[in-house]
Amino acid sequence: MNEESWNTIPLDTEDLAATCTQLAIMKKGSFLYSGSVSGLLENAKGCVWNSTVQNAEEARLLEANYSISSKQYVENGIHMKVLSKGKPNENCVLDNDITLEDAYIYLTNS
Repeated sequence: MNEESWNTIPLDTEDLAATCTQLAIMKKGSFLYSGSVSGLLENAKGCVWNSTVQNAEEARLLEANYSISSKQYVENGIHMKVLSKGKPNENCVLDNDITLEDAYIYLTNS
């Protein structure tokens, strides 16, 4: 490995949640957040919504208008976690089980 390869250490949100109490998030050289993991999660509280849509067209509509932190195909459609300060539509239900990934995507896309 060359010296430059030591400048980047890939970590996933599960690693961070399990090992860190403090973190900083930068975007284009500027700090977006510096503080506790719990503070970052609190920042996204009330902004993570669950929605199950029936088809790809409905999913694309949500994706065109909101940040999406996860999308999973399930038996009755497509389950999506939608990030928004307000309720995206009448089918969305507030998610109180916010993950570090949800909070990170909410922060970096808002």
